[in-house]
Amino acid sequence: MREALYRLASARDTPEGYGARDRATLNGFAAGSPVTVALAAAGRIRRSGDIAAVLATIARSAVTLFGGSDAARVRECEAPTCTRLYVDSSRHGSRRWCDMRGCGNRAKAASFRARHREGQAADA
Repeated sequence: MREALYRLASARDTPEGYGARDRATLNGFAAGSPVTVALAAAGRIRRSGDIAAVLATIARSAVTLFGGSDAARVRECEAPTCTRLYVDSSRHGSRRWCDMRGCGNRAKAASFRARHREGQAADA
């Protein structure tokens, strides 16, 4: 399912769109019984279910995402070593990294170090 989700996320930019095999995989998982939720004492949520229920819940969320208006906002992190996908919820749709504390911070620090090295080389 993970690979099918990745291909579906990447397919929105292709003329062919969502592949039939990947859609069938996702829909097959989504057809299962999802995780059940209950309100427990002290207002906590109790979730229960097996791995098939967890996969069904994830698949249903993916169906809702890929079939909804946010499908066009699914992006892949621009960090060279990261393959995470995220939904770009920035105002202008210009987010580049999955997380500013991790990938974004490393990219900005690397850019700063490169500029600093160039400045030192120019001074020498």
